[in-house]
Amino acid sequence: FPSHDSGDIVLFDSPMEHITFVKRVIGVGGDNISFDNGVLQINNERVAEQLQEDRTLLEDMGDGSACNTGEGKSLYVEKFNNSGHFHYILRSVKGGNTNLETRTWTVPTGKLLVVGDNRDCSNDGRYWGYVDSERIYGKAVRVFYSINSGDGWLPKFRTDRFFAKLQ
Repeated sequence: FPSHDSGDIVLFDSPMEHITFVKRVIGVGGDNISFDNGVLQINNERVAEQLQEDRTLLEDMGDGSACNTGEGKSLYVEKFNNSGHFHYILRSVKGGNTNLETRTWTVPTGKLLVVGDNRDCSNDGRYWGYVDSERIYGKAVRVFYSINSGDGWLPKFRTDRFFAKLQ
């Protein structure tokens, strides 16, 4: 996968554990990345986002734990300037880690800055640094299967998400 763009969803081995991470690229070599009151900025340009008033999308989200549900969160549509594609992100209603973020990252050549779409509950590049672009071994394009393990001892399969196209 020789080239990556902001907005791509990539797969790589976690730098902390031996598991596969799936994260969104927000910065490539040479980009300056920051957050302004929780809103992503790439090279000093705010990424377009719009609050979604319809909360039905949040009803079947996560695994029931406080960090992985739509409760106490706002849902936004985020659209990178380099593409016509949009995707959803979650941010804490009362202001979370992303709202408090004040750093600026200058992404080195050959590296990527990646984050999760559940911005205030994501173990991502803001905490453990850049990903070497050569460590990327795939781009995610579809959900294979999806479960919600929040209730009881049997997982709930979210069949409406099986093979859904990722944005």
